[in-house]
Amino acid sequence: MRGTCIDITDRVLAETEREHAAVRLGEAHERRRQASELNDNVVQGLTTAIYALELEDTARAWQLLQNTLEAARGLMSGLGGGEAGKEIPDSDLLRTSAARVSPAPGASATD
Repeated sequence: MRGTCIDITDRVLAETEREHAAVRLGEAHERRRQASELNDNVVQGLTTAIYALELEDTARAWQLLQNTLEAARGLMSGLGGGEAGKEIPDSDLLRTSAARVSPAPGASATD
């Protein structure tokens, strides 16, 4: 009995590479989406807060900063830092740099 053998090694390798490329493309799209969300929800919020401070509208700046912080926390939760649908505890988001913040020179802690 005789048979024919067809080598499909190249085809299997090409399919594996195509699958890897599709995964990399999906990851790139996700990073682009996350960058867009960061810009829309955090960068623009901080920029608007700076404008409010320049206009000496501290109440509006404070509200904008609170909203921006809330948006940033929501984004962090969505980045896979916690279980799906669970918010990351504030204690997990704190870093030692937050403890080192002090008022600007010439400003009091209550300004």
